Amino acid sequence: HVNCKSFIKTMDSGWATFSDADFNPTSEATDGGDPWSNEAWADLSDFHTATNAKDFSGDIFDMALDVFAPDDIQLPVVDNNRVPEVQVAIHEQLSSLYDGTEDAEVQVIGSIIARPEEGVKDSFCFVVKDFSGQLEQFQPQSNVCKDITDSIPYAKTEVGDRVLRVTYPNDDSKPKQMTVASYTCGNAVHPIPLLVKSKVQVIDNYCRIGIKMRANPMNDAPLSNGTVLLAVPPDVRGDSVRTSREKSVWDSMKRVVSWPLCPIEPGQLLEVQAQFEFETPRKPDGPAVATPKFPVLVRCDAKDEQFSDLQVNANVNDNQFRPIKLKVSRSVRILHRKV
Repeated sequence: HVNCKSFIKTMDSGWATFSDADFNPTSEATDGGDPWSNEAWADLSDFHTATNAKDFSGDIFDMALDVFAPDDIQLPVVDNNRVPEVQVAIHEQLSSLYDGTEDAEVQVIGSIIARPEEGVKDSFCFVVKDFSGQLEQFQPQSNVCKDITDSIPYAKTEVGDRVLRVTYPNDDSKPKQMTVASYTCGNAVHPIPLLVKSKVQVIDNYCRIGIKMRANPMNDAPLSNGTVLLAVPPDVRGDSVRTSREKSVWDSMKRVVSWPLCPIEPGQLLEVQAQFEFETPRKPDGPAVATPKFPVLVRCDAKDEQFSDLQVNANVNDNQFRPIKLKVSRSVRILHRKV
């Protein structure tokens, strides 16, 4: 699990290098120093021109996620003499919004996805365990799943346990994954797997923005499949963008610049920089103009990670259901918005 309190305590020290000095025109770039010094900003020879979205053949912001590892999808052949296996994926999504106020808006929602092996065409049961009462809402998918906890009082359940009966559709002979339940976590689940800071500086007719991302050192796994989306305000020329990282894409229809991210290891700091020109040149002796705002959205995933303490097992003492063996995988998606 992500240790939020420890991460919060290290926020000040972890971001100590992110200050106005990073953009001070008098600061000098040094080996091993902050690459956002004035000298590094002024030298754009290492910056890259963004690809226009109409010339881009990939998916700018692919939301697809494989909740099962590739090896998990190779289902075994059914043997009637052994206990059949059902793959279960617990997938949770963290949506957080930071608007400059002290408290962020944070919500964690989750899904339980089952994939029976070939031959499991009737009903099977398993138990969902909510040890700490973290779930605020829990909704079985009525077309395939039913909560039968109250109908089997002799089952060995604890407070917060839910016994689910999943009925596999008989209209398809091939196994397929099914979302059997969804849930929403309460306010007690408040993870901080990622911090995002941004800084905007205006120099003459140029607008510079820097984004720093730091993964929580207490994360259990790297943050992967990452993408940054930067919304460009209307008074800034999006097609003039130069970026510190390759493979950026400018989408004129959505007015966003996007970057793919390399995996971010626990505790690792990652930086992205961009420079734009204004639509209308600014006069040195002209009236003061407000600094543009660039809303940021960072999306990333992590395997073998989970925000809640929800668990599943197959310990259901009911003779009317065939025993099964569960193979459980866990994953999370992070949607971090800063406005």
